[in-house]
Amino acid sequence: CGQNDEGQLFTGSISNEPYLKQTVTLPMATRRIAQVFSGAKFSGTVASDGAVFCSGKNNKGQLGQGDVISRSSLTRVN
Repeated sequence: CGQNDEGQLFTGSISNEPYLKQTVTLPMATRRIAQVFSGAKFSGTVASDGAVFCSGKNNKGQLGQGDVISRSSLTRVN
């Protein structure tokens, strides 16, 4: 829950979330989450198989996608 103006809560939108809620966002729905991490305006997960997924602000390439496009849904880091 909290501020989500850059999609950092990986809910698929940029709406703020005042309450804690469970969300399952593809492609993580079929994976076990081993770790969750966050930065100033981005966050991500590490799956048990080692795959990393990020969402949020990407103005400096912090999502590891090779671009500067922000994302509101989890995107796998290649």
